[in-house]
Amino acid sequence: MSLKTWKQEFYPVPANSPEALATLRAAVEHSLRKWRGLRLKALLKHDVCLSDKLTVGRRRVCGQDGRLAIDSGSCALCWSADVSCDSCLLARVSGFPCDAEGEGPWRAFYRDDDPEPMIALLEKALANT
Repeated sequence: MSLKTWKQEFYPVPANSPEALATLRAAVEHSLRKWRGLRLKALLKHDVCLSDKLTVGRRRVCGQDGRLAIDSGSCALCWSADVSCDSCLLARVSGFPCDAEGEGPWRAFYRDDDPEPMIALLEKALANT
């Protein structure tokens, strides 16, 4: 198992691909799939890990065969929102951007390695699309 197999299961196409951006629902589903892959069980299954946030300054899924940054570049919703986080579906559903200081689910992931707040928000957003 490797980053390649992790991507096959959880990130089969780039976030800015036509497939991921075909509809708002497709963007949410793409993002949800990626975030479910950040659960410890999924990481262990594919023998990948999260990078050291203190060394790198960001979160990445890392394997012996490469890495994938968990940031706006790998988020279909960020690509579909264009430039403004305020126009993102997640901000409209939750009332604040996902990277809002203190309360944003991306911040919880960065701080605590916990993807569950983002997964819950994405599931709520999916129900609203």
